[in-house]
Amino acid sequence: MFTIRVLLQPLQEAVADREDALQLHGAIASMSEAVLAYKSLTAARDRLLAWLARRAA
Repeated sequence: MFTIRVLLQPLQEAVADREDALQLHGAIASMSEAVLAYKSLTAARDRLLAWLARRAA
C-alpha cells in the first residue's frame, strides 16, 4: 500500500520564473488529447499555454 499526498499551490506561485513557465509550457504543449483529458486540462489548455507564454516572455 502507498499513499499520495496532494498539495495545492496557486499557479502564479508554482511558476516562479521564466524557466518554470517554459518547462510547463513545453510539457503541456506536448500532451496528447488523451493525456489532457485524463488530467482534466482539455478545456484550459489554450488559456494555460497563452498565460505560460506571456509569463515566459
